[in-house]
Amino acid sequence: MSWAVKSDGSLWAFGFWGYGGLGVGGQVNVGTSFASRSSPAQVPNISGVTSVWPTGSQTYALQSDGTLWGWGSGPITPLVSPVPSSLSSLAPFRMLSGDFNLRLALKGDGTVLSWGTNSVGELGNGTTQYCECNTPAPVKDLLLGSKHPPGDDLVIDFGVGNGLWMWLNNLSWQQLHGVPARLVATADMDFNGRDDVVVDFGSPYGIWVWMNNSNWVPLHGTSARHIVRADMEGNGQDDVVIDFGPQYGIWVRMNNSNWVDLHGISAEHITAADMDNNGQDDLVIDFGPQYGIWVRMNNRDWVPLHGTSAKSITAADMDNNGQDDLVIDFGPQYGIWVRMNNRDWVPLHGTSALSVAAVDIDNNGMDDVVIDFGPQYGIWVRMNNANWVLLHGVSAQHITGADLDGNGQGDVIVDFGSAGGGIWARMNNSNWVQINGVGAASITAGQIDGN
Repeated sequence: MSWAVKSDGSLWAFGFWGYGGLGVGGQVNVGTSFASRSSPAQVPNISGVTSVWPTGSQTYALQSDGTLWGWGSGPITPLVSPVPSSLSSLAPFRMLSGDFNLRLALKGDGTVLSWGTNSVGELGNGTTQYCECNTPAPVKDLLLGSKHPPGDDLVIDFGVGNGLWMWLNNLSWQQLHGVPARLVATADMDFNGRDDVVVDFGSPYGIWVWMNNSNWVPLHGTSARHIVRADMEGNGQDDVVIDFGPQYGIWVRMNNSNWVDLHGISAEHITAADMDNNGQDDLVIDFGPQYGIWVRMNNRDWVPLHGTSAKSITAADMDNNGQDDLVIDFGPQYGIWVRMNNRDWVPLHGTSALSVAAVDIDNNGMDDVVIDFGPQYGIWVRMNNANWVLLHGVSAQHITGADLDGNGQGDVIVDFGSAGGGIWARMNNSNWVQINGVGAASITAGQIDGN
């Protein structure tokens, strides 16, 4: 098979092909259609082509706007088309590569996606287990085109009279909305490497999304009890898990396209964690004292985790193996325990906490656990799952982890309240920097403006 791209961006094809791989029509059933074309024919449905990527019986082309098109058939689905069809839900892309069994694509934000056959780790998904993985997913721990990921931004709700503000690039303030929120979450809902801000304004406004730091889009008219980001399909696009309370239960906004009923019972806590290290988020849901804690594994099976309801549940990779562990505070009676590698229960501390956050403070790939034990003990850090280090003697209203300067090292954002000096950041585990002198109703981290 041969292709030529003309100066006007049109694509022309000729040569011997099978399974519809030439893109000019014909059968696509595997093993039934082979033909040859001695003169070039224009490939329909596509224009503005910048590059072509043949992979055996399947072919991909990239447009100037970064949209990916594909046609043909073969061992790697879902392409079954004799002419180009748009794969726009994955755009934008900068570059394509791969071979007969492997596809690689570089997105504009530096993320590399892979799909195809995995047997010796060629997909870069952290495993050598054989699979025919047909859904594009990010290559683990790989970012190209920049020295490090962009720095995190903060969405801060200053409450009635001040509303929602964003602290962008650790440099400037931008007002997001004058109305304070009931709940705030960040999630990359359109898979472009930039987090959108999901805000529940309460009744009568419902839930809205600040998309791509540019416009407000209504998501649902009903206010929620919990909002959590989770990539439940492992395709790199965040889904939004929303608990609408006892009347409606828990639903998922999948790929920003459809609503899926997850469970009819409302929850005490919902936490996203990749508990089996397959790149797909599992949901840890505490249904309260009557039912205990369950896990929705791989968006398929319900698995009981513990019969006791918890005070808080936090995901953290405490041993740097790519598999999330769970830090669970069972309250004053039992203290804090860790579910390590979804296998062992390990006691962490006998004292219950006011708040818990996971932050890689020393940039070694291992999450440290920041715990506020209250006014009596202050804030401590469980460093590298080995030793306890005092962070601050004063208890906080909120604690959040964020990489504010984009150097890969987590900073700890601590809100001491207006009376305690406002919001401060422990930068690079070395110095305290004040962000704002006013305390907040909530603080949420995310990569909002793409730089």
